[in-house]
Amino acid sequence: MTEPEHGVAESTEGHKFSWYGDGETKVAANSEFALTYGVKTEVSLGMSTEFSLAAKTEISIGAKLEASVGYAFEFKKDGALEFAKSGGVHYLDSYVANIGASAGQRLAIKILSTAAWILIGLQAALMVAYSVAAVAIKVKDPKDEHLYLPDSKFPMAHLSSMLTIAINLGAMLTIAAGRLMDLSETSDPAGVLSMDTTSAVFLGSRPAAGGTSAGVTLDATGIELSTANADLRYQKPSPHSSSIIGFQDKPNAQNVAGARLNLNADGSLQAWGDSLTTTVASSATQKAQIHVLQVTDGTGADQPSFLRTNEGGTYIHANADNALFVSSAIGVNAIAGDSFLGVGASKAAIGRDGNTLECSAGAVTLAFGNTKLTIDATGINLGGGAISIMAPGGPISSLDLVNLKMRSTEQEALQRAHVTRLIVHNAKLQALSKAVRTMNETLIALRPGDKM
Repeated sequence: MTEPEHGVAESTEGHKFSWYGDGETKVAANSEFALTYGVKTEVSLGMSTEFSLAAKTEISIGAKLEASVGYAFEFKKDGALEFAKSGGVHYLDSYVANIGASAGQRLAIKILSTAAWILIGLQAALMVAYSVAAVAIKVKDPKDEHLYLPDSKFPMAHLSSMLTIAINLGAMLTIAAGRLMDLSETSDPAGVLSMDTTSAVFLGSRPAAGGTSAGVTLDATGIELSTANADLRYQKPSPHSSSIIGFQDKPNAQNVAGARLNLNADGSLQAWGDSLTTTVASSATQKAQIHVLQVTDGTGADQPSFLRTNEGGTYIHANADNALFVSSAIGVNAIAGDSFLGVGASKAAIGRDGNTLECSAGAVTLAFGNTKLTIDATGINLGGGAISIMAPGGPISSLDLVNLKMRSTEQEALQRAHVTRLIVHNAKLQALSKAVRTMNETLIALRPGDKM
C-alpha cells in the first residue's frame, strides 16, 4: 500500500484527458475549489442527480440562462420567496396559477406528496451511505481493478449500483410529479388566474367551503363580472385542460341566483341581479336616446307596468286602463278606467264616458251626453241655442298658467347648467387620466433595468 501524500499538483501546457471505465469516485475531505478561466461545459448523457445535505447557494454575477426541452417540475416542502427589481412571465399558449383545492384533491395531493418525500428520503439515505463509504475507502493497490471497503471484500462498484437505485427512485419521483401535474389540470382551485392565447383571461375565486363564486372574464366578447352565493363551476376547454376560461353557470340566467355585469365589445352594457341600490353625494345623471323602466315578477317575466321616455315624450303605463302620456306634440293625456284628461296647446278637456268639460281660448263647453252648455264671447248657449244669454266678454289670462310656464323655464335653465358642469367635469377626468398615463409611461421608460 502506498504512503499517503500531503498534496498532489498537476500542470500541463496542453489538454488533460481522463477515462474511467467503471465509474469515478471523488472525495474532498475539507473543501473543493474549481476555477475555469474560459468556458465550462458539463455534459451528462444519462440521468443527472445533484444532492446537497446542507444549505446550497448559487450566485451569478452576470446573466443566468436556463433552458429545458421537456417540462420542468419543482417540489418544495416549505414556502418560496423571490425578490427582484422587476420580473415577468412570457408564454406562447397559456399560463395558469392555482391556489387551493377540493377536499378530495387535497387528500390525493397529501398522499402523493408523502410518497414523494419518502422517495426523497430513501434517495438521500442512499446518497449519504455512498458518500460515507467513499470517505472510508483505503486504496490497497493502485493497479487493482476493484476498490474495496475497509476491512471487507465489498467492492466500490457495488456502491455504484446503490446510486443506480437512487436514480431509479428519482424516476419514481418523476412519475409522482406527473400525477401531481394531472391533479393540477383537473383541479377546482379556490383561486385561479388563467391566461390563454386562444380563449380568455380569467381571474376567479371559488372557495370549496364557502359556497360562493366570484370572477371576471376578459375575452373577445368583452368583460364579464360574476358573483353568486353558489358554485358557478369553472369552465374548461376540455376535462384535462389546465386553462379555465370562465364560469359554466351565468347568474340570473337558467334560474341561477347572483349578480352579473357585462361590458360587451359591441358597446352595450348589461347588468343582472336581485336588487340595485345607488347612493351618491351630489347628483346622478343618465343619458340615452331612449329610457325604459320595465316591471317584472319574481321569475323575471315582464309585467304590464313600464315607463318609456325618448325625444318624442314620456309614457307611463300601469295597465291597459291606466296610463299617462306627455308629449311636446299633443301635450298631456291620461286615462283611468273610463275617465280621461287631455291637455294640449289649443285646448284642455276632462271627462268620463260621454260627459266632458272642454276649455279653449275661445270657449268653455260642458257636455252631459248630447246636452251641451257653451260659454263663449257671445254669451251662454244651452242645448244648441234653445236658451241663449247674451253677455259679451273676452277670456282673462290665468295667473296659474303664467307661474307654470315660469317654473318650466327655470327647470330648463337648471338642466342646461347641470349638463355644462358634467361636461367640464368629464373633460377634467379625461385630461387627468391622460396626464397620469403619460407620466407613468415616462417613469417606466426611464427606470433602470427595464430594457434587456
